[in-house]
Amino acid sequence: MLFMLLDAINVVDITYNHKARDCKKVARCPKCAGSHDLKDCKATEKELKCVNCEETVSRLHLRIDTNRAAWDNDCPVFKRKMEIERNKVNFLE
Repeated sequence: MLFMLLDAINVVDITYNHKARDCKKVARCPKCAGSHDLKDCKATEKELKCVNCEETVSRLHLRIDTNRAAWDNDCPVFKRKMEIERNKVNFLE
């Protein structure tokens, strides 16, 4: 169900498929979703917040646990993006 809802939005608009230098949005920390660079983050393990999940929650009003860093392999937004990318690979070529 979550993957179907994530398909309803353009994942490019969240935080994937662009480079930081080309991004027009305010920088967000991948560890705590704050408006600072990772190198300046002081968040503890209990203060983790996934920026990808947080933006998905705010756009789609879903109930997704955001208590993880953006690089966490358990992130449902990350999992969906990886599934989309894997489906683009043609293993027969």
